[in-house]
Amino acid sequence: MPAAARAYLQELDSYERGEYQAAAATLHNLNVYDVRQWITAALAEIDDRVAALQRADVAPGEVARLRQAQIRILTLALLVHTDVVAQTTDEVSLRAQLWLCQRILADIRNVKLPPGDEADQQRSALRLLTRDWYLVVVSHMQYLNNLPYLRGHIAAGLAMFSDDADLLLARGSVFETETHLAMVDRSLGDAIYTPEFVKTTRHSLTAAADDYKAVLRLQPSMDEATLRLGRVNRLLGDRMAARSLYDEVRTNGAIPRLKVLAQLFSGELAELEKDAKAADADYRAAHALAPAAQSPMLAVSRLCDAGGDSACAKDWLRRSFAAASPERQDPWWGYLRGQAWLLRDRLAQLRARGLGR
Repeated sequence: MPAAARAYLQELDSYERGEYQAAAATLHNLNVYDVRQWITAALAEIDDRVAALQRADVAPGEVARLRQAQIRILTLALLVHTDVVAQTTDEVSLRAQLWLCQRILADIRNVKLPPGDEADQQRSALRLLTRDWYLVVVSHMQYLNNLPYLRGHIAAGLAMFSDDADLLLARGSVFETETHLAMVDRSLGDAIYTPEFVKTTRHSLTAAADDYKAVLRLQPSMDEATLRLGRVNRLLGDRMAARSLYDEVRTNGAIPRLKVLAQLFSGELAELEKDAKAADADYRAAHALAPAAQSPMLAVSRLCDAGGDSACAKDWLRRSFAAASPERQDPWWGYLRGQAWLLRDRLAQLRARGLGR
């Protein structure tokens, strides 16, 4: 085995010991085609040893041990390069790392495990690892707003995991985001957009709604799907359905960021229905849930301005300026990036499954 390949395997050992950032940083700038050859060389060396053992007619347990060594190498390689993916924003480097991860996943699928219940359990675990990998990449590409890649990536994931609620939620989020980005001002829809364009955007929103409904059939308690279905219903004109779904998120055990969004969306709906008092209450409730978020402050400011109270509007606008900070996360600023907010948790889940921790 080449010395470079052995050095690469040593970095995988470091990653397994918990040196996640250091190993990822070391491997970040390596040529992925070289890495691919090193992995192939390591696997080939093990294959040669397996073939020799089989010719010698040794106990099957020794062959199984070597196959587990192959899986260990591939799993660690997948983990460390996924860590690299999660830290990469450059388009060229990102695509190279994703290509390498896909090749590693293909190798994992092709490992020749000996028959038996233990091998079946191993295949099931590797299948779950693959699913976790797809979700990590979904979140990172949503963060980068790389919608063209996302469409193909999610389609590939659903080809393997057709009833996966998280992948269906991601696909619906992409449809929803594309529609938002395409239509700059909905209030001028009849004036500036062609009927064909409006029809296309409505079709995308309907597709998003279908995905969210499918998610809720699989996992009725998934609050993000409930919230997003409400939002899409509002955009499609069904305000009653939207209100019911927002209320469901506001009153159940949803996490704070989703409750904030439900309050904001409820306020928007109240504004559309010319109920300024209810809108103000909703926006202030959102502010109470997320005091550092700018969007509720801006919503209250706009509402005050519309009501002719310039002092109130200026006061809330000043508050929003004071709250501006890269470290403060506003749920609304990330809404159109789908499940990007789950990247850290999903990466931790991938590591835990791959490392058996």
